[in-house]
Amino acid sequence: MKNSNLLFLLLLMAFTMLHIGCSGNAKEKWTVDENDVKIRMSKHADGSVCRSVSIMKDHGGIMTCRDSSGMLTQMRDAFYAVPWERVIEYYPNGKIKSELFYESMSTQPAYQKTFFENGNLKSINDSAGIRIFDEKGNLMFLKDSLGERTFDENGRLLKADTVAQNWRVNYQVDQDGRFSVSKRSLDGDSSYWARYTSDSILVSEEIRSSKGKLSKEYDSTGILYYSKFVGDSESVETDYYPDGKIWMNKVVQTRESEWEPNRVSFLVEFKEYAENGVALREYELPEANPASKPVCRFRNAAGDSIAVPEPRQKYPYSLQNGYSVRSHYAFVDSCAVPRR
Repeated sequence: MKNSNLLFLLLLMAFTMLHIGCSGNAKEKWTVDENDVKIRMSKHADGSVCRSVSIMKDHGGIMTCRDSSGMLTQMRDAFYAVPWERVIEYYPNGKIKSELFYESMSTQPAYQKTFFENGNLKSINDSAGIRIFDEKGNLMFLKDSLGERTFDENGRLLKADTVAQNWRVNYQVDQDGRFSVSKRSLDGDSSYWARYTSDSILVSEEIRSSKGKLSKEYDSTGILYYSKFVGDSESVETDYYPDGKIWMNKVVQTRESEWEPNRVSFLVEFKEYAENGVALREYELPEANPASKPVCRFRNAAGDSIAVPEPRQKYPYSLQNGYSVRSHYAFVDSCAVPRR
């Protein structure tokens, strides 16, 4: 009983301070009846009137404020034995403008809601997170334990910064509808980045880790046509046919050189295949240095060995001008030692 009375007195003091803080030059009137009900009337300079009722035996109370026209502008009620308190503000049209709810003597509300003048929920902030809506009731923003997300009026995700499993994930939609996804492992060792068309077709992606970087390129239908892996001492480029078969595969090694002050790179393997799987060009450099003699084999599409390679009818991505120009690959046809 003593604890309940103490809580009541504390909240009653808070209630009283609230009126003192917002009353300005208010005129006050107190009344107490035989049932220990305390009623306080406060009239403010702007003509508004607040009425507070404190019921000692029920350990509760309520306060209502009305403007000069008699329209309800604010309401507070509380039950001190639990304890809890609720604060509601109103628009001039009578619709709820905001609502706060406190419990267990906390200085932070257990939940906080705001509303539009049409009565629809505008925002809510509680233990589940923060949600923001537009006037039609569409969810526009969400923040919870996973992170933040922003949506358009149709519910489509526009932007996100979330944590999933061991990854921190970022999602971003461009003005033209294209979007990208980037991820970084929480331990900082790995990252992933991808771009998509407005139709959710994968355009390119990149994977990085302590082992190296792998990048991939896709055509307008989402078919892989090029990939490149770059490690500490070796890189591998691969072009693909539309059916997924390897078109060209190139391996470059980087090593220390006694002839150069810095590390140098050498093409150590080059293989080109026809669409039927026949190896048209095979180039191998047994040792990555300019003194090595490469081993070369050339064939036609039928698989017959030939002395001079047939001219290319078309070029893959890695040999096209304006993209990843690799003119030194022409040394493969002469079976010389190309360098980067």
